Amino acid sequence: MAFVALVAFIILLFPLIIAALLGDEIHIFEQLPTYIDAIVFYIGQGMDIVWLFVPKSISLVCMSFSITANVLRYTYKFILWVLKKVPFLHIS
Repeated sequence: MAFVALVAFIILLFPLIIAALLGDEIHIFEQLPTYIDAIVFYIGQGMDIVWLFVPKSISLVCMSFSITANVLRYTYKFILWVLKKVPFLHIS
C-alpha cells in the first residue's frame, strides 16, 4: 500500500519536473490526473474491504506509520547512494 502511495507521489512530481526543465509547452501529461484519480478510487475500494476486518481508526494510523517508514527508508537509501558517488568521502 505504501509502495502505491510512493508511486502515485512520483507520478505526480514527474510532469512538474519535466515541465520545469523543458518549459510549459508540454501537453503529454494531460491525461495523468484521470489515471491518478482512478488509482485513488481503486485504493479506496480496496480499503473498504480492509475496514470490514480492522477498525478504520487503527488501519489509518498503521497505514500512516507504514508510509512514513517507507518514505524514510527510501530517502535514506537515496541519500546514501548520492554520498557513495562522492569519492573522497570513502563511504562504501
